[in-house]
Amino acid sequence: MTKKNGNANGDASAGEIDLPDIAVDPIVAAVQAEIEKNDPPPKGVLLDIGATGYIDLTSIDMLDEMIRELNRQSILVLLAHVHGHVRDQLRQAGLFGDVGAENIVPTLAAGVRRFEMLQARLGPAEHPPASESALS
Repeated sequence: MTKKNGNANGDASAGEIDLPDIAVDPIVAAVQAEIEKNDPPPKGVLLDIGATGYIDLTSIDMLDEMIRELNRQSILVLLAHVHGHVRDQLRQAGLFGDVGAENIVPTLAAGVRRFEMLQARLGPAEHPPASESALS
């Protein structure tokens, strides 16, 4: 797993974490460990799902729980490169609603731009819940 700090401007308030084709359990632990290393914690996490060609129900459940926990911690979750079977499975499981369809982006650059737009709109101390419809 690769973690890249910062966004296109070098701002460390958002992180990018690649999500390879492995069980989600280690990913949940790795994401939480990365969050705990940062003080203050990041305001957003951008997960790159592009390397994931298949996702089963157990992995979807773990990913859903991780997203809910991050939202409880006021950390916005964005998903990038969600394609094909994985996109269909996540949509069918209701994850698009948990993340917010507007936070499912085609590229990492689009995810960074989305996060920056939300920060500019709301200010650096706030972030919206994923389900808030006024964001789109």
